[in-house]
Amino acid sequence: MISTAYIRPNSNLPLADFNKLFSFTNLPVFFAGDLNANHHAFHHTSNNEHAEDFDFELNGENTHEIDRHWNHLFAWISAAMLHSIPREHFKTRKSFHPSERTKRLLTCYRNRFIQNLHRLHRVRWDLSILRNHVIDSFDNDRKIHWENLIKETEGMRVRNPREFWQKIRQLRGSNFPPFSHLIKDNNIISDPVDVIKIFHDHWQSVFYPQPHPLFNEHFQTITTWSNNNRIETEPEQIIHLDNLDDTCELSAPILLEEIKQIIMRFPRKAPGSSQIGRDVLIHLPDNVLRAMTYLYNSSLASGYYPSPFKTALVALIPKPQKDLTDPKNYRPISLLETLGKIFEKVINSRLRRYLDDHDMFSSKQFGFRSHRSTQDALNLLTSYCVNNKDRQLKTVLVTKDVERAFDTVWHAGLKYKLCTKFNFPLCTKRLLCSFLDDRKLKLKFKGKISATIDMHAGVPMGSILSPTLYILYTNDLPDPIFPDSLTLLYADDCTHLARHDSLTGVVRRINDELDIVSRWEHKWLIKTNSTKTKVLFINPRHNPPYDPIHLNSFDRLQAPLQTTRSCTVLGVSRGNHGSRGRRAAHGGSADGARETASTPSPPPSLAEYTSYLAGPARAAHLARHVSLSETRRMCRRLEFPLNSL
Repeated sequence: MISTAYIRPNSNLPLADFNKLFSFTNLPVFFAGDLNANHHAFHHTSNNEHAEDFDFELNGENTHEIDRHWNHLFAWISAAMLHSIPREHFKTRKSFHPSERTKRLLTCYRNRFIQNLHRLHRVRWDLSILRNHVIDSFDNDRKIHWENLIKETEGMRVRNPREFWQKIRQLRGSNFPPFSHLIKDNNIISDPVDVIKIFHDHWQSVFYPQPHPLFNEHFQTITTWSNNNRIETEPEQIIHLDNLDDTCELSAPILLEEIKQIIMRFPRKAPGSSQIGRDVLIHLPDNVLRAMTYLYNSSLASGYYPSPFKTALVALIPKPQKDLTDPKNYRPISLLETLGKIFEKVINSRLRRYLDDHDMFSSKQFGFRSHRSTQDALNLLTSYCVNNKDRQLKTVLVTKDVERAFDTVWHAGLKYKLCTKFNFPLCTKRLLCSFLDDRKLKLKFKGKISATIDMHAGVPMGSILSPTLYILYTNDLPDPIFPDSLTLLYADDCTHLARHDSLTGVVRRINDELDIVSRWEHKWLIKTNSTKTKVLFINPRHNPPYDPIHLNSFDRLQAPLQTTRSCTVLGVSRGNHGSRGRRAAHGGSADGARETASTPSPPPSLAEYTSYLAGPARAAHLARHVSLSETRRMCRRLEFPLNSL
């Protein structure tokens, strides 16, 4: 028997008619229907009438009401998760399982070993042969398992580098060695309680501003400004939705559809302490989403970042190829609330568009910006070095490593720059300053959670807003004092280049450049790790004596910078002949011992960087110092089309 039925969306399910159909015959009955339809009986998110009523009015009330309503919303969603989500966990990731032959061999080896315990000296040779068979069988099973994983990726076309490296990490698995202990004052600490206490003491000192003694006057000046201008940095106590302005993108009201699109496109990330993730938010009914949108607009209008979003659960991730007994060799990744990340996503996308439209970003910055990438920075750097070689100029390159860049951002200094160097609306300034105030975190390591740490410095790693705030913090990095010098920034990576017709002159220039930048860094509490800073001379024909290169001229106790024959710039190893080497291994280093690959250099001209539409071949041809025949040979070597010449 086959029966069809259509039920209107605003009607009830005809259960009586269904019972008649089911009881009409004793034969098996198959019931099929569109159970994903927008019918209220199926509790679709667009018409779910069983959700609690979250309609409220905050206009004219205190900003503390925002925190109270967010806490109420967290409690309601957590209760719904506890009631509706199963508690069982299923492992879906493919893992290695030995074959039946390997299991039989292993069982045979164990049984024979147990049976001959009293005379192992007689059967030692037989057991050794059997043990080798077991090992060979295990190795063969691992090889087959790996080949199957590789076959799964053959038909996959990954164009996004992030997706590519995610797949590689899935295939390789975790490379971190197991944690055993920490070492403090030559004492081995292995007790979990003592270990988490050491981590707590270390990171409590990191998240605190530490000014340089020579620049203490500047530190006091900025701190005094921050205390005297609280009207610009602190949020309004009373909520006024009239502060929202459609004429400015930064202060425009947040729409419900905007929140829905962000939730649907939001990646599956580790949630905060409430465990409310993206998979839960996509099932929220419209009235709850409207309440969330209203709370976001209330925070935007008053310049107040909600307190429930400021407490982070920090996971300590080991740095690859580092000594894990030192608490400094762990990277703090903040697990923040997903509801707060959605608000950050809205503010961050608007902020970047505003900065791009008004040309407020520094031209030296290539990181976390639209239409700019590492390829652009590398092309500019390569063209600079090749042009200097053609003009027979000496070139020196210095790569700097900022120590704990995100963790040591000075809050008062960042507030000063946000309020004085950028023409943001007042509510946006207050919101960004409120994002920094009263932040707290708890460390989580090996199942133990530390006491609460107050963040007096730093922006949380794992936050969507943190990269943009760091770029704004370093946006006023001094320009090169010599017009033919070059400075490249990619987030916290900084590369300085200088040129001159003599080795003495280029060393003097790079010392002057580094001294100016180092004074600026010390003023704003940015610390460069001198041991990881590398100096590379491009195309050195001989090595005559030259003055040492220092990071600055005021710290006399600092050792000269290390000169190397190759260094890593934005993940690419470069030798002292200016050629690109192989790509640095993921998570590893490519210093010193890594030999450069025979990858050909890109077209040797600055025109390549500025003439994308003309193509690299025509861009090289337009440069006066490159002949047409040389350009054609270069195109054949790099397999570029010649029809554009």
